[in-house]
This record gives sequence, C-alpha cells and structure tokens, in this order.
Amino acid sequence: MTDVDEARAKVSAHLRSDGFELEEFPEGWRVIRAIPKDMMGTGTYAVERSTGNLLAFSSSVPPRRVSQDFEQVRDFAYVVEDAPDPETTDDA
Repeated sequence: MTDVDEARAKVSAHLRSDGFELEEFPEGWRVIRAIPKDMMGTGTYAVERSTGNLLAFSSSVPPRRVSQDFEQVRDFAYVVEDAPDPETTDDA
C-alpha cells in the first residue's frame, strides 16, 4: 500500500520536478500540473494506491474520470516503466 509521500516522490522523480499537486481519491492520487499551451492535450498521470504504480492515461481519458471513475478507466492506462523507485534511486 502506497502513501502520499511515496506517491509524491515517485512522481517527482519521473517528472524531474516538484511543480505539481496530488489530488487524492479512493484508489490513489491524480497528478495536477500546469501544462504549457503548446502541450495541451497531454495525458494524465496517477499513482495507484494499491500497487504504487505510476500510471499514464492518454488525453482521450478526461482527467476528472481518472479520479471519479478510476475502476472504469484503469484499463486504459499503462504503467510508466521508467518511474524510479525513490527507495532505490541513487542520486550520486
């Protein structure tokens, strides 16, 4: 079971930025970040509470559905494989 601190660390490591917020919902956290106008249509990230996986949803899945209808849209996401595990990441 993943907690909010682990979720934040995983997202921060993947995005290489702390410029985001996490919106909690029963199954995890949706990543909320400012998107430049030239990147509109970018998909949504979420961290799944039960697995700790960082998930990426395509832009065809509205962000609100990720947090409101997670079980219905979960299968449209893919696991971000390059999301480092903050516990094993060596910053040296």
